Amino acid sequence: MASNIKIPFGNLDRQFASHRETFLKIADEVFTSGNLLQSRAVDDFENKMAEMCGRKRAVAVNSCTDALYFALLTCGVKPGDEVLVTSFSFIASLSPILRAGAKPVFIDIEPDYFMMDLKSIERKITPNTKFILAVHLFGQCLNMREVEEFAKKHNITIIEDAAQSFGSSYKGRPAGKLGKVSCISFDPTKVVGSFGSAGIALTDSEEIAEHIKRLRCHGKGKGENGFSHLGFNSQLSSEHAAMLSFKLDLLKEWMAKRNQIAQKYIAELKDFEGENLTLPKIRKDSSHNWHKFVLKTKHRDKLRKKLSEMGIDTKVHYTYTLGRTEYLPENFKDSARIAEKITKEVLSLPIYPELTDEEIKHIIKELKEFFKYE
Repeated sequence: MASNIKIPFGNLDRQFASHRETFLKIADEVFTSGNLLQSRAVDDFENKMAEMCGRKRAVAVNSCTDALYFALLTCGVKPGDEVLVTSFSFIASLSPILRAGAKPVFIDIEPDYFMMDLKSIERKITPNTKFILAVHLFGQCLNMREVEEFAKKHNITIIEDAAQSFGSSYKGRPAGKLGKVSCISFDPTKVVGSFGSAGIALTDSEEIAEHIKRLRCHGKGKGENGFSHLGFNSQLSSEHAAMLSFKLDLLKEWMAKRNQIAQKYIAELKDFEGENLTLPKIRKDSSHNWHKFVLKTKHRDKLRKKLSEMGIDTKVHYTYTLGRTEYLPENFKDSARIAEKITKEVLSLPIYPELTDEEIKHIIKELKEFFKYE
């Protein structure tokens, strides 16, 4: 029997309702100023992000996808260079590599944390291996020390894809402070999500930061006609930057609420763990922002259908491995045994600060009811 309860997977409409007056005030101030791009609001947001991530510079762009692409370009990627990347992530971890003319080399994952298996990576090294795209996933971090030791050993450049892990840390070191360039997303689905597309690149290199600034604005350098590079239009609006600056002040509060929900899920479902259910595990020394709460079950599709009937929206992250991407050239495609198995088992539950206690209880009740008989 279908439920009249409707619990959405995302939360930006509820977030807007909670802070409506502040968001409208910010919009009014920005629009009244007339400074819609390349403004003080963008500068302030960049400075705030650099400070929070312990970086010297931050450059705001239209998306984390663009940030990753610009990171590769400014770090000297060349056609044919090989870039090590996880098999299990959103397509935006792959597309910048292809846009840059490089070759992705896919690494299988650890089954517990869903991230690149650093212990299996050595056999993928060739003389053409020049970069590693270090992708954190679902809200926690890779072992940053191991990534750095591996990169140093093989003389390869680290670019950090911290799209999903902003606010998290490894041994106290914040996501956004690994490698030559770090890239963070403010897509609407993120813990700090924009009301539109937004991303940022962080670095300790003045040269790289200035290069990315030129790339994001048509290649414009100094002076009215100083277009020194072939560039792109990847600017962050002043409105989005100002709203994101406000949201940054709420990050700790939002993460605490997400953690409360995650711990409630875990506490209520731990007795059902076993052959039919695996709950998320937290890597030792890594904190978790709970961008996603991802469980594993071999009954995933059946469970998802049941929850949908009960008014609970869920998502699958992800339905295929990056090495199976349809538009990949055949000689780039690759299999990943563990990642491919996991694509058939993972399910993401709603997790955001605006979930009510009643909604959380309803989700847990339906999960318990399902696993009681599976």
